[in-house]
Amino acid sequence: MFGKICHFQLATKCNVLVENFLPGTMDKMGLGYEDLKKMNEKLIYCSITGYGPRGPYAQRRGYDLIAAAQSGFLHITGPEEGQPCKAGVAVSDLTTGLYAHGAILAALLASGRTGRGCKIDCNLLASQVSLLTNAASNFLNAGRPGRRWGTAHESITPYEVFETKDGGSFAVGALSDEQFRELCKILAVDLHQNVKFESNKSRVENRQLLKRLLTNECVFRNVFLKRTSTEWGEKFENCSAKLAYAPINDMKMALEDDPQVQFLKLVRHLDDHPTVENLKLIGPAVEYDTLENKIRSAPPLLGQHTVEVLKNELKFDDKRIEELLEDHVIECRPGAKMMTDADARPNKVAILDCGSQYGKVIDRRIRELQVESDLLPFDTSADFLRQNYRAVVISGGPRSVYAPDALSCDGRLFENLDGHLPVLGICYGLQLINRHFGGTVEKKSVREDGQHRIELDTNCPLFKGLQPVEDVLLTHGDSIGEPAENLKVCATSGDIIVGVYDPRRQIYGLQFHPEVDLTPGGSQIFHNFLFETANCRPTFNRLARQDLCNAYLARKIIDSKSKVFALCSGGVDSTVLAVVLTNFMKNFKHNLYAVHIDNGFMRLDESTKVERALRSLGVDLRVYRRDYVFLNATTDVFDKTKKMYVKSAPLCLTCDPEVKRKIIGDTFVRLSNQIMLELNLDKENTLLAQGTLRPDLIESASRLVSGQADAIKTHHNDTAMVRQLRDRGLVVEPFQDLHKDEVRELGRSLGLPENLVARQPFPGPGLAIRILCRLEPFVCSQFKETQLLLDALVNFAKSKLKNDNSHVILKLKSCFSVDELDFLNGHNLENLRAYLLPIQAVGVQGDCRSYSYVAALSYDFSNVDSDVKIDEIWSFLFKLAKLIPKALHNVNRVAFVFGKTVEYPILDVTPTLLNTQTIGELRQADEVVSLCLEKFDLTKKISQMPVVMLPVHFDRPPNHPDHPSVRRSICLRPFSTRDFMTGSAIQPSSSRSSLISQKFVTTVTEQLLRECPYVSRVLYDMTCKPPATTEWE
Repeated sequence: MFGKICHFQLATKCNVLVENFLPGTMDKMGLGYEDLKKMNEKLIYCSITGYGPRGPYAQRRGYDLIAAAQSGFLHITGPEEGQPCKAGVAVSDLTTGLYAHGAILAALLASGRTGRGCKIDCNLLASQVSLLTNAASNFLNAGRPGRRWGTAHESITPYEVFETKDGGSFAVGALSDEQFRELCKILAVDLHQNVKFESNKSRVENRQLLKRLLTNECVFRNVFLKRTSTEWGEKFENCSAKLAYAPINDMKMALEDDPQVQFLKLVRHLDDHPTVENLKLIGPAVEYDTLENKIRSAPPLLGQHTVEVLKNELKFDDKRIEELLEDHVIECRPGAKMMTDADARPNKVAILDCGSQYGKVIDRRIRELQVESDLLPFDTSADFLRQNYRAVVISGGPRSVYAPDALSCDGRLFENLDGHLPVLGICYGLQLINRHFGGTVEKKSVREDGQHRIELDTNCPLFKGLQPVEDVLLTHGDSIGEPAENLKVCATSGDIIVGVYDPRRQIYGLQFHPEVDLTPGGSQIFHNFLFETANCRPTFNRLARQDLCNAYLARKIIDSKSKVFALCSGGVDSTVLAVVLTNFMKNFKHNLYAVHIDNGFMRLDESTKVERALRSLGVDLRVYRRDYVFLNATTDVFDKTKKMYVKSAPLCLTCDPEVKRKIIGDTFVRLSNQIMLELNLDKENTLLAQGTLRPDLIESASRLVSGQADAIKTHHNDTAMVRQLRDRGLVVEPFQDLHKDEVRELGRSLGLPENLVARQPFPGPGLAIRILCRLEPFVCSQFKETQLLLDALVNFAKSKLKNDNSHVILKLKSCFSVDELDFLNGHNLENLRAYLLPIQAVGVQGDCRSYSYVAALSYDFSNVDSDVKIDEIWSFLFKLAKLIPKALHNVNRVAFVFGKTVEYPILDVTPTLLNTQTIGELRQADEVVSLCLEKFDLTKKISQMPVVMLPVHFDRPPNHPDHPSVRRSICLRPFSTRDFMTGSAIQPSSSRSSLISQKFVTTVTEQLLRECPYVSRVLYDMTCKPPATTEWE
């Protein structure tokens, strides 16, 4: 894979590629001419083979001697009466190289005129046949079969080699009658007066007689034996006639003693060879009158310039090159050997996909440890897994093992008596393992969705190097009831079993997610499983993100005629995408149409900033302002009641967040088609480029990632219309296997400025999904009971009923561990209020999408004068924010309300829809928060901070006609994450060194209330992901 990616990348930079594989070999690897010219239409691809790319001998291996024999060349080479002889040098090889050299120069010249490259096919057989020249013509036209003549010439004589007095040899060529007369004069013979030798024709007819006369002791006493080769050279040199002659020199005489060779500087000295001092090489055979034709460098050793090419041409950094060297992926020194795997099984791990939202994160965590992994269907056969993988990970999933549609893997996978294929089951995977061996799984009253503290048995090999108590991410409703007899319990969360293992079979099961950031010890768990248990080796190097993108683009962008339409929102993903495409298509950038569509939901002056930034990076951006179109847009949505697709309401009248996203996504596609028409682009042959990330596809349950994942939210770049285009091969998504931080790394490697790479993410739908639209309050049948439970939970310490057996208290007690109950009993915050808000927010609970209530906590900080006390209160509030969704399964988000204690419950909402007023108000509030982030230098320090408008008017008697709900509130969502698959809300602190200080939240709250009079209250989201998502919709 690495070599292939390098080929792709070099093909975009180089003018000429030369290869000498068997025909079709490069094509099978996806590196043939048709593949590479897609990336560079000027590429000149020279293929050197034995017999050419087609024909009956095309697949034969070609060597110099074989080509010489096949061509008939050896038939005419050798002693006159002896066996065929091979020439002293590789004539076929050298000639083919020279032909290729000339052809490449001609192709380069043509390319300068046409702008196109071509494929050149050279082969040894054709080159050698072409050298037959006269012999071939004599046969083809005169029927002369050809024969061996030794050193003689078939049609000229004397033109051959004669033995001399010193045992040497002397070559003479008398091609004309005048030269023959002069030769006879030098030799002191009168053969030129013989009618049989008066012309070349007559001499050829009597060649045998002529040779006998020149070499016969009885006639001329073998004239050439009278002198040495040197003496004959002097004799010929002093002759006035211009005869062709030369002694047969050995290597020393030719290369060191011959004055003409010295004069022509045909032997050159080089001092830059890595292993030989004063290296001597044969110099160029051609001279120019105005240019010096010199040897620039010595022939390279195998791999000598690998590092130079990787660093200078492909821009690899030193760290990455060192990793590739250490793992023998590349050769950069003489004698290096490529790494071989002694183990018959590949050094790979299989991930069986049961629909987990974190399936790709498992893949990523394994690859971070430099072990290759594949995401496979959950029902992949055990035989296939045993043959092709060293370990198996079974992901979590949204289903119950007892559900009618429950997924189940090949049961033979668990009959791993020799322990040669270790298995790690996560959540749903754990439950499958336990049930397979006879254990039970049951739905508990406690719903655990968030970061919790668990106890580990550190004697379990999986937990080597961990502490007895660790924080982990739990997301489940089902849990182990009774463990199977062969499974040992190794981890618990209160009374709940969250870890088991079978040491003999090397099978492990975890009810928590070791793959996510909210499980800090997760990397160590995977390290133990891969290297200690499965005996994997860290040999899978992570390739540069730019390489992966180029490899993907090479497959998708067919050729230089391909038109690419790229939507650029101005966020990190689309900005990096635009630059990647611009660089990749640099030789045909006129076919790249980078478009920014202002949908009316941008931040303040966002479109102007986007245009300025992208143009500064060399992106030719076209800007279209279409806010009115989006507000009035509709789309087709599936009506579950009617079981058919129906037309949605316009976006400006839509409250459902899923429908809002689909309308916006589909409108982007429709507008793109419209703009394509304006640009005279054929939409059926134009590729739509998007900065879609792996988390986007996972949360949308795209089948590109998982056939089993539950949809959390539909991303605007993964709507039904986009999927239709994708199915037709018209969507380009080079980042579909990357996460946000990886895209940032890619941006940095491309030289993008830090202020663009490090900027906080902004969703494609923009402010539209940060305005919670409602016309009526969401009050279901469980609203009152949930409010009672919420009140009892936050006031548990002072509750007079906490020791009784009331329904509320029993339910709460059943939800929490002993430690959690101790915490609730031991903490009492006077005047703390909790209210269930009659609105809904999107979350993810137990690998499923949830659309649930928001709990609001209120406490007046104004009377707290101790920094220590402030921090204690925040710690208590954040702990409550974790416990509330655990007990109240219909709550997925908990927020704190700044200001005085909220006095009245919220039972209605401010009617809120997307319109210029609400959008303008949120845009202003967002700008206030952005300026505060800059002022406190927080923009780059926190991952993201959505500013959300809630249709909630606090501080008014509920349903009072004199106090209607007319104002709205703003919620801040400071979020910390590495991959946006999971993450933490950031807890404020009085310390100046803290990420979010008390001073910051006080400042931003005061400025929002002062500058935005339509704001009722400011809230602070305290919920991790999960159970909440990053955005509220």
